[in-house]
Amino acid sequence: MATNELAVAQHLGTSAQYVMDESENKSSLALTKSGNVGIGTDNPYAMLHVVSTSPDLGEQGQPTQLLLQNLHGGETCKVNLQFQTYAAQNGKVSPTGGITAEDDGSYSSHLIFSTKNPGLDTNALMERLRITSGGLVGIGTNLPQVALDVNGTVRATGLSVNGAVSIQGGSLTIKGIPSARNAPGNANLQTLFVDASTGILYAL
Repeated sequence: MATNELAVAQHLGTSAQYVMDESENKSSLALTKSGNVGIGTDNPYAMLHVVSTSPDLGEQGQPTQLLLQNLHGGETCKVNLQFQTYAAQNGKVSPTGGITAEDDGSYSSHLIFSTKNPGLDTNALMERLRITSGGLVGIGTNLPQVALDVNGTVRATGLSVNGAVSIQGGSLTIKGIPSARNAPGNANLQTLFVDASTGILYAL
């Protein structure tokens, strides 16, 4: 057997069998009769089951469990992980979702999350969320300018702001405000005024 060549056991039993190296020693790769593949385990629970015992897995300079690499490099070079949740139509794979790492041209990458518009198998994947290499998050935009940049309507059950609030080119609607008549006796009620030139609120 050639150096570094691996051999698969001739007969797989009900449990996983390790692939043997050229010295007939067990490698870290195991196969089950049903086709599951284990790396670092001889009892894979999935089609591909990767196990590590390293506490530093994935940290700088340390090995990782899965690495996808594109050697082309350069700005906008991409590495993709795609998903399809139904059988291929007409023998053609048409992913329904995906995660893409896009090179930023400066030794880092943007992370892009995409889904396909529903309705047709032929619909293309559309970018829904982007995390830039600088840590900015964009939803509905691929050019976020602030920590969280949303092109669309946001609904939240609560909002806490520690700092200035700026509303540009839109309106502010607040619903469900209790009546001042129901305010407790010790409430410090104030009237708010808006500076038309700056948009800043002032309390009277």
